[in-house]
Parts: sequence; structure tokens; C-alpha cells
Amino acid sequence: MQERIRRINNQQYTNEKGNLVFSVPKLEVLVQKDSVYEGYVEVISQDEKTFKGYVYTSDYRMQCKYPMLSGKRATLHYRFDASGMIMGEVVKGEICLVTNFGHFFLPYQVEVPKASIQSSLGPVKNLFHFVNLAKTNWKEAINIFYSESFHYILTGADRHYLPAYFGLSKYIYKEQNMDEFLIMTNKKSRIRYSFMEQELVFDMYTEKNNDSHTYDIQGDSDSIRRMFGG
Repeated sequence: MQERIRRINNQQYTNEKGNLVFSVPKLEVLVQKDSVYEGYVEVISQDEKTFKGYVYTSDYRMQCKYPMLSGKRATLHYRFDASGMIMGEVVKGEICLVTNFGHFFLPYQVEVPKASIQSSLGPVKNLFHFVNLAKTNWKEAINIFYSESFHYILTGADRHYLPAYFGLSKYIYKEQNMDEFLIMTNKKSRIRYSFMEQELVFDMYTEKNNDSHTYDIQGDSDSIRRMFGG
């Protein structure tokens, strides 16, 4: 952009006295991912002198409908293309007017807002919020886990969990998969059973003309009695 401005200055314009102002000091835009945002801003000659000039932008996503403006007042139409941007991404830049009055810059900031999943505990913006929800409302957490927006909360250091999430969420509404995801992310510990007994003795009895089997489990540990109804 700077090289194009330099060429225009050398070839076409001799600076005249005058001053231009924009109707806003800065463009701040929120745009949805993979969408296009269009807007406009007024360019005004403070001295009511006629200006003429070219419009340039610092980022290819930001384009102006008319590359040339002139008059005592003009409308600058712009278009921002958010294709390929991810949630939370921010683009900063400038729109530059190279005119017979000099150079005038309008800064802009365009942001694709982060996903915000609503729950009974409030917005679920990250994995920490999701774990707190799972502790209080397991069923609601399952619905969010299998929602289309869940993977957007896996940002920053949690992005490396994305492959595991996509693999585990492939089969809809299996509670075990969400449980496994929480374990893989170190948000939940596996349940382990331990016994004082070092040996269990199984005796199996088969009744004639019957496919069922009866097991006799012997052991003195209280935990074994509780588990097997002893």
C-alpha cells in the first residue's frame, strides 16, 4: 500500500491546503465467521473545499466499493470479507485516502466474536466452565458436548484436544464418550477398584438342560461382599 501511495504522490498530486475528517474516528466491526459485512463512512472537507483522491486499504479483506472519491463531502463504502477467519480472530488495519489535501487515515478493527454457549450456569466459554456444568448438571453437559458449537470453546492450550473430541463425539449421545473426554483432558479421574484379597476362587455349576451358570465367589474382603452382594 505504501508503494502505491508514493507513486500517486509522485505522478498526480500537489498538496493543497485543506483538511478532511471522517464521520467516525475508528471503524469497529463485529462480523460472523465466513460472512461479509458492508458499511459506509462519510468523508467531509472541513474548509468546504473540493477534494479528490484515491482510496487504499492495508488488508485484502477490507475493500472499498469506489476506489476514487471527490467533492466537498463523499461517502466511502467498504466491504469486509471474513471468509476463512476463526472465532476470536481480530484484523486491524487502516483505510487510506491519498488526496490533493494530503494523506488521511481511518483505522479499523474487525473481530469475529468467540462462541458463547448458554447453560443453566451461564455462558460456557471454555473447558473450565464446561467441567463446572458437568459437575452440577450431567445431562445438560451431554447436550452441549454434542452440540455443533462445543468445539469452539477448545481454544488456546485446549486446541490440542480437538482431534480427541471429534473422534469421541462421532457417535451421538453416548455418555461414556463424554466421560472419556473428561478423563483424557485430566478433568476427571478414572474409577478404580482395589481389593485386600489377593485371590478370588470361582466355582461354576451348570444345571442340566439349562444354559445358565451359577458362580460361587469366595473371599473375606468386605469390598468383595459389597460388590457381589455377599
